[in-house]
Amino acid sequence: MKIIILLSSFFLLFIIAETIKVFLNVNPEWTRKIVHIGAGFISFFIPYFFKPLLIVLLGFLFLLFFILTFYLKKLKSVHGIKRKTWGAFLYPVSLAFIYPFTYNPPYLFQIPVLVLALSDAFAGISGILLGKKEFLIYGYKRTLEGSFSFLLTTFLILFGFKLAVNIPLSYLHIILLSFILTFVEFFSIYGFDNFTIPVFTALILWALK
Repeated sequence: MKIIILLSSFFLLFIIAETIKVFLNVNPEWTRKIVHIGAGFISFFIPYFFKPLLIVLLGFLFLLFFILTFYLKKLKSVHGIKRKTWGAFLYPVSLAFIYPFTYNPPYLFQIPVLVLALSDAFAGISGILLGKKEFLIYGYKRTLEGSFSFLLTTFLILFGFKLAVNIPLSYLHIILLSFILTFVEFFSIYGFDNFTIPVFTALILWALK
C-alpha cells in the first residue's frame, strides 16, 4: 500500500504539471519547476517508510520512465524546454544513489532533497525573474541573483534543521556549507546540478555527523 501511495503521488504530480502545460499553455520552464519542487516534497518523507533497495530500484525505474517519455516526445511539462539539460534524468539517479547511505537518520537524506528541490528551483526562478548580472559558464547562463537565492535558501534550510532537530552542525558549518553548495551549483551546468547538489550535500553532512 505504501508503494502504491508513493507512485500515485508522483504520477499525480506529473498529471497536474501536464494539465497546466496543455490547458493553460504555461511555459514548460515553469511546469518543470512544479515537478522539481513537488518531487522533492514527496521524496522528503521517503526515509520514514522505505528501505534502500526499493528506493534504488524506483530511482532507476524513474530514470527509464524519463528516458522513454523523452524519446517518445511525451511529458512536455518536463521535457519541453529549449535549453539542453540532463537534469530530469539525473534527479532520480542522484536520490537513489545517496539514499542507502543517508536514510538513517532521515535528515541526512532530507536536507539534500530540500536543497535540490528548493534552493535549485528558487535559483532558477530568481534568475528568470530578477536576473540582471549574467555569467556564461561554458556557454551556460548563470546569474548573480540566482546564486544569491540559492545561497539564502540553502542557509535557511540548514538553519531550520538546526533549530528543529539540532543537526550536528555549528553555525559556522552552516554558513560554510551554504557557500560551498552555491559554488558547486554555479559550476554544475547542463542539469548536472541535479546530481552534484544532493551528492555533495550528503557527503559533507555524512562526514560531519
